Amino acid sequence: MIAYRLGDRAGTVRLALVAPAEQKALDALIPATDAVGRSFLAARRPEDVVLVAVIEER
Repeated sequence: MIAYRLGDRAGTVRLALVAPAEQKALDALIPATDAVGRSFLAARRPEDVVLVAVIEER
């Protein structure tokens, strides 16, 4: 996890490499309502490893 502060904004960035066998983890990270994220998942090859960044601002 990486913490950041930009002026009056602060938060964290969490990075994760998700292997093909962890499809359930990707499903948990990318909500069904996220059309862009779901399109990305549909377009990837089954053997691809995915780098996921979760940004949380406080």
